[in-house]
Amino acid sequence: MVKAGFYTTDISVPIGYNMSGFIRGLTTRAFGSLKIRAAVFSDGNIKTALVGVDTCCLEEDIVLDALAEVKRLANLTFDAHIIAATHVHTSGHVRYGWKKQAQASKEILPPEIYALMDPESLPVPDEAYYHFCKSQLATAIIEAYYRLEDAEISYGKGFDAARVFNRRIKMKNGRTYTHPGKGNQDMVDYAGPIDPEVNVLGAWRKDGSLIGCVINFACHGTCMCGANGSHGDWYHYAEKVIKKMMGENVNAVIFNGASGDVTQVDNFSPRVDFGERVAKELGGRIGAEAYKVLLGAYPRSDVKMAVAHDVMDIPKRRPSQAHFEEAVEKLKVSDPETDDEATFARTTVLTEVMYRLNPVSKQDITVIKIGEGVFVSNQNELFTELGMKIKEKSAFTYTFVCCLANGVSVYVPTLAAFDMAAGGGYETRINPGRLDIHAGDMMADRAAELINSLTPDEPEKIDFQPRKPWSYGTNLPQID
Repeated sequence: MVKAGFYTTDISVPIGYNMSGFIRGLTTRAFGSLKIRAAVFSDGNIKTALVGVDTCCLEEDIVLDALAEVKRLANLTFDAHIIAATHVHTSGHVRYGWKKQAQASKEILPPEIYALMDPESLPVPDEAYYHFCKSQLATAIIEAYYRLEDAEISYGKGFDAARVFNRRIKMKNGRTYTHPGKGNQDMVDYAGPIDPEVNVLGAWRKDGSLIGCVINFACHGTCMCGANGSHGDWYHYAEKVIKKMMGENVNAVIFNGASGDVTQVDNFSPRVDFGERVAKELGGRIGAEAYKVLLGAYPRSDVKMAVAHDVMDIPKRRPSQAHFEEAVEKLKVSDPETDDEATFARTTVLTEVMYRLNPVSKQDITVIKIGEGVFVSNQNELFTELGMKIKEKSAFTYTFVCCLANGVSVYVPTLAAFDMAAGGGYETRINPGRLDIHAGDMMADRAAELINSLTPDEPEKIDFQPRKPWSYGTNLPQID
C-alpha cells in the first residue's frame, strides 16, 4: 500500500527584503503568507517528493542545498523529486543567478563594457532569507516524510476557463504582441490556447478523511503584481478553499502548469485584472473546482509507483554581434533601473556571457508515476500549447505538467512564435528565452517518451452484477 505524508511551512518575506524581479525592489507590505507545500509518497521501494514553493523561480542550487540538508538532518534521500516554484511574482528573491552572471561578466567582458552593467542594481537574495527558505524547504520535506501514513489514492480533473487568458494577441498587422494594451483597436484574436484542466490527486485515509491533495493548473502568479508587498497570489486562496471545505489540517500542494503565455489578464476586456479581488476570484475558482473533483473521488489502495529521468543537452541561443553591440550602446546612454530597454540590454549582455561560459543548457526532466496519474517536470516557463502537447501524447489519463521545477527557468515558446512575419512578443526575445527555438518541441517530445516508458495502473475493476428493473419503474402510464 502507498503511504503519503504532507506538510506546509511559511516563507513570508519580512518588510525591507528583496523581492523577485529584474531589478532590485524591496517589500513594503506583507499582504499574505507565502508557503512551501510538500508531499512525500512511498510504496516501500520508491520514495518521491512533490513540493511547491511560493516564489517566482527556483535555481538548482537551492533545491540541491535543501536536499543535502534533508540527507544531513534525517539521512533521507529520494528516488525522484519535483520541487517547483509556483511562480508567485510577489515573493522573496532566492536566485543568485544574476549575481553569478555579473561576477562572470567581470572576468569575460572588457572593463569598459563591464562598467556599464551596474551590477549593484541587479537583484540578489538577502542571505538570511535565502538560508531561511532553504531550511524551510528541508523542514517541509522531512516533516512530510515523518507524517507518512497508509493512503488510498484518487484522481480526477475539473475544468475552469473563466479567469485565464492567453496574453499573446494576433494584431491587424499580422504580428503577435504580448499584452498589446487592453482595448487596443488593432487586436484581432488570442494567439494561443489556455489549458482549463484542473488535475487533482487526493490522498485519503481508510476512514474517508483527506490527508492532502496535489493540484495542477496553468496560470501565471501575477494577480498581485504592483502591490509592492509579499503575497501568495491565487495559490493562497485555492489552498484556503480546500482547507475551509476539507479541514484545516488538510494540506494542498499546488503546481503551476505550462503557463508561459497565460495569465489572469484579458486584453479584450475593460475589467480590472489585478489586485486581491482578482486573486481571490481565480484562486477561489481553482480551489472550488479541485474540491468538486475531490467530492467525486473514488480512492483505491492498489497503487503502484515508478520513476523515469533524463537530462537533455539543449543548445543555447546567442546574440548576434550586431545585437550585442546594440545592447552595449543602449547601456551607454540609459540606466537599467529606469529604462526597460536598458534592462533588456543588460540581460542581453549577460546572455552573451553565459553562452561563452557554456553554449549548452542541461535540462532536467523527471517523471513520477503514482497509480493512474503521472507528474512530469520542466524547468521552464513552457507555452501552454507545449504542455497540452505533452498531455496529448501521454498514455496517462491524469498528466500533471509541473513547470519551473528542479532548476532555473527561461521562456520556452512554440516554434510558431518565432515566425518573423506572424510571431514576436516579449517571450521570444533572446534574453528571457535563451534556449534554441526548437527547444519546446524537443523537450515536449522527450517528456512524452519518458512518460510512456511507464505504464499507468489499469482502471479499478468493480465487481458489479446488473440488477433487475425496479418494479415501480416499469409501470405503464395511467391517463384515466
